[in-house]
Amino acid sequence: MIDDIDTLVDGMGNSLDRALQHYWPVANPERNGLQEANLTYHFAAQCLAAGLYVYPEASHGQISDGHKRVDLLVRGSIGSQNASIIVESKKLFSSEKAASMAGDIEKINGFVFPDLPPPNEPVYGLLLAITENPENAEWWDQPYECGIDSWDFLMKSLARMKAVTRVLSIKAKRPQFILTAIYQRDVAGPMGFRQIGATRK
Repeated sequence: MIDDIDTLVDGMGNSLDRALQHYWPVANPERNGLQEANLTYHFAAQCLAAGLYVYPEASHGQISDGHKRVDLLVRGSIGSQNASIIVESKKLFSSEKAASMAGDIEKINGFVFPDLPPPNEPVYGLLLAITENPENAEWWDQPYECGIDSWDFLMKSLARMKAVTRVLSIKAKRPQFILTAIYQRDVAGPMGFRQIGATRK
């Protein structure tokens, strides 16, 4: 299943690469980096093309006023079985954003479906991030303790979830790095949380 999600991620990277070679959408890029919504939309497009169902800004099932929405919920047949993917995207350019990504892991893990899926249906978390900084990309490829609390906490969060991390490179007007992390969240859901942890065969 991890490999099937990774295939969708590869398609997202190729699609965004082509789009950015066709047109660069950011004014004053030194101050305004490429927005993370580009990752969410291009990943959603790959999912739709694969026959999956996509739900942007899906609501947390126990928050009646609609807060704590996730960027994207994907459901359908992935590989050989039905599954869900909960997606959070970020623009990673600072230690504050690293802390926010660690928070996204907790957000994914605590997400309650408004309409609960079958009890044995697996749920996966997918973190997507965009950065121009090659040092951030190098860290993501092989996370290491650097003495900065937010980055160290993010490293420990990724390790705790046994996340499979990757770095994709885009050669656009301004080169970009797409950082991805995939992990299996649980089967029963947060109400009966049972961590499994994902490994690549």
